[in-house]
Amino acid sequence: MRISVNKCSVWLVFMILMPLSAQFQGLKIMVNPGHGGHDSDDRYIPETGFWESEGNLTKGLYLRNLLRDRGAAVIMSRTQNRTEDDLPLSDIDRIANENQVDFFHSIHSNASNGRANYTLMLYKEVNGQPAFTQAKYMGTIMADKIHDVNYTDRAVNSGDMSWLGFNLGVLRTLNMPGTLSEGSFHDYIPESWRLQNMAYRYHEAQAIMRSFLAYYNEPTDTFGVIAGVARDKNKQVNYYYLSSLSDDKYQPINNVRATVYDNSGNALKEYNGDFNNNGFYYFDSLAAGDYTVIMDYGDYTSDTISVTLSRGVSVKKNRKPMAQNDLPPRIFAVEPASGSHNIDPYTSIRITFSQSMNTQKTDSALNVTPHRRGGLNWSNNNQILRFTPDSAWRITDTVNIHLTADAQNSNGIALAEAYDAYFVTADHFNRPYITSSQPADGDSITIYKKLAITFSQKMRGNSVLSAISLHPEVSGHWQIKDDSTRFVFVPDSVWQADTPYRLTVAPDALNIWRVGLSDSVYIDFKTRKRNALYLRRHIPANNEQNVTHQTELFFEFEGLVNGYTARDHIRVTGPDGEVRLKSPTVFNFDERSIMTLESYDAWALDGEYHITVDRGLQDIDSLYLADSIDFTFRIEKERYIDGSVLEDFSAGLPWRPPVEHPLTSGVVDSLTYILQTAQEKISPIFSMGLSYAFSGKDSGRIVLERETPLTIQGADSTFWGAWIYGNGSLHRLAFYLYADGDSLLREIRPIDWVGWRFTGLTLDSVT
Repeated sequence: MRISVNKCSVWLVFMILMPLSAQFQGLKIMVNPGHGGHDSDDRYIPETGFWESEGNLTKGLYLRNLLRDRGAAVIMSRTQNRTEDDLPLSDIDRIANENQVDFFHSIHSNASNGRANYTLMLYKEVNGQPAFTQAKYMGTIMADKIHDVNYTDRAVNSGDMSWLGFNLGVLRTLNMPGTLSEGSFHDYIPESWRLQNMAYRYHEAQAIMRSFLAYYNEPTDTFGVIAGVARDKNKQVNYYYLSSLSDDKYQPINNVRATVYDNSGNALKEYNGDFNNNGFYYFDSLAAGDYTVIMDYGDYTSDTISVTLSRGVSVKKNRKPMAQNDLPPRIFAVEPASGSHNIDPYTSIRITFSQSMNTQKTDSALNVTPHRRGGLNWSNNNQILRFTPDSAWRITDTVNIHLTADAQNSNGIALAEAYDAYFVTADHFNRPYITSSQPADGDSITIYKKLAITFSQKMRGNSVLSAISLHPEVSGHWQIKDDSTRFVFVPDSVWQADTPYRLTVAPDALNIWRVGLSDSVYIDFKTRKRNALYLRRHIPANNEQNVTHQTELFFEFEGLVNGYTARDHIRVTGPDGEVRLKSPTVFNFDERSIMTLESYDAWALDGEYHITVDRGLQDIDSLYLADSIDFTFRIEKERYIDGSVLEDFSAGLPWRPPVEHPLTSGVVDSLTYILQTAQEKISPIFSMGLSYAFSGKDSGRIVLERETPLTIQGADSTFWGAWIYGNGSLHRLAFYLYADGDSLLREIRPIDWVGWRFTGLTLDSVT
């Protein structure tokens, strides 16, 4: 807001409805896990089963938790891995810009021809220089931090233009420093297998977190990490490896077990490795100090490792143990863990052995009580045995697992001794229930919608279909999806408009254990009256004259407009031909939405513009605009730019908080405040933003009072006022004045514009 006035003391009373966003304290970071959904821009490595989108998301979610635990506010571009989460790059940047984050980071892994594995950091570069010097600085830090924890052969930090020959789309339109990390190469097969270990991904996220601590000159973290890779030095891999990473030629050892002990010999944590050909082990959240790690590899001589750990660092201890074929097999893990309580009565039993087992001998050696029929299944080189009972365990019952010493490995060597474990089941059956429905109970739907219900457990499909009824009856068919947990009803034609329906699911809907719902479930919904998208109003209005030269286009719809495709159906022409529009901004309120668009170029003074919105515009339910829209408007003939500037807000906000003013009423105090902002500004640096919320539908009022009133002088014809950023709220704007000892209220106009407009009065209208 900018004020150009003369001759009296002036306070401003104005109401501007602005979209409320979450309030953050301290540092605000946006994390962008690259790609999303197994789509065409995702990358898959068939030799290892690795998807880049999944690796990026795992790292991103863990990084989010690490940053939040340390007080940062974190915004993520996606938290799931669906097609709809794969946002356009411009939308990702728009989210960062609109939220005014302090730093933006995009997480990726790299790919070439399977013959490289280094850590690469990229930042936006313009004319051979970093667009943000802070981004280059962060790149230097993060490249080294990630390289320290990953098994890459070097670290590189570069501007995108120098490295790629173009600007990265996800960094191109950022208003703040941003970086993109390619932590390692996922098509380099040894690394691809490492990336299939969840802890390896977590380790990279920790390195990124440490980078932010260093970037913001914060103390190093309080804990450290012990990690490493175990390999068989007598066996080599049958895939390509880099000479610069010479240990990658040795075959990783699967199913390692590591235990870390403190200086007093107390076991602190146990890590069970996976079967993904990486040999990786990992312990985090360890305080600085001395530790002992004992490694057990099954067919190899065990190792004892001494480690001195400092805070905020990772110590990597790689191993190549000696093979030993005469070792007896051991049990590395049992699930549920022995001694555990409140276990789901439907649970299966999983036993992980240290070595490949003789399946027949081991099956015969297993005894589970109380007795249940069921299936025995072996996997992972006959090192994992799973027993799945045909029926649920009794509630509040002790299940005993006994394995005699007759169990043998594949070389005929028996267990050193019998093994016993037990667990106790919960005191109730975990009955299936409906976790979600579309629509939810009480919702309304469009006449084109499908129905969907999702259960908490796998269900017997035929029992569910027999238990479902719909009234009034609607012809259609049910689809069984997502491993028999989700059921979708597809009507043969549109629903009847403005009609109540009830979907009933009876208790006869059974899970795979033949246990049904605890009671009938009723979902009542109604179809909407609306079968199209309707425009309620637009700004500028048709044939409106003297429109502010900084106007934005404003549309209020009955229905939630699809902002991603909206620009394709809006055409603006003016004195210089067709007007280029930026991507729209959409805000939703119940069943209404407001969409605003800005022009890339300035509006021509005294120029007439014509707007056409065609019927192809849709809402999020794929309902089309009821009718095409055409209107014209004319821009004002001159700009209000001359005069004395009395307040540009560069020196702070000498204004009283609105909730402290006795005339302010009818607002939510915690959501009503002023702030110095550069997000929307008419002065070179800052404006004063007002965010607020009314507490009810009755009238409310917000008063902004300057601590020291602005005193102005001039002739009666002097025009004074303020630049106000309106958003079409139609709330009334007024100035509160002291003139010649009198207190005066002068209403200006409703806020029926969008964008910046100079509003005010002449001095003779005050006196």
